Amino acid sequence: MCGGGQLVSWLGGRCGEIAPKIRGLGVVPRRDGASYSDNPLVPKGGLSMIGVIAKLPVKQEKVQEAIEAIKELMVHVAKEEGTLVYTMNRGRKSEPNTLVMMERYRDKAALDAHSSTPHFKAFFAKAGELLDGKPEISIMEEIASI
Repeated sequence: MCGGGQLVSWLGGRCGEIAPKIRGLGVVPRRDGASYSDNPLVPKGGLSMIGVIAKLPVKQEKVQEAIEAIKELMVHVAKEEGTLVYTMNRGRKSEPNTLVMMERYRDKAALDAHSSTPHFKAFFAKAGELLDGKPEISIMEEIASI
C-alpha cells in the first residue's frame, strides 16, 4: 500500500500501521473522477474539502520579512469562515528559504473567497519583491481524512 520512498519516510517507517487505517476509511474512487465513500462518517457524495500546498521560494535576504508578511496575512485569514487550516512551514536543512503553506478549505467556494479577499491580494502584490521564483501551488480534492 505505501510503496516506499518519501511517503514511508514521512510516516516514520510506520507504513504497516498506517496502511490498514487508510484502507479502513472505505474510500472508493468513482469513474467520473469524483470521490465517494461507504464510510458513514463521510457525507454522501464524498468530501468536498479542498487542500492547498503552496511552496514559496523566498530570497535569502527576505526570509524574515516574508515570514512577518505571512503572519500579518494570517491574522485576516483566521477570520475567513471557510478556511479551516492555514499553516506556514519552512523546509528544514534542505530548503531553509522555502516557505510552505498548507491550507484546508471547506469547499471550492471557500478557496475562491479566500483568493479574492483584499488581504490576499495585498499580500501577493507585495510578494513579488520577496520571492525568488515562481510559487509552486498544488490544489487537491480531499479524499479521506482523520
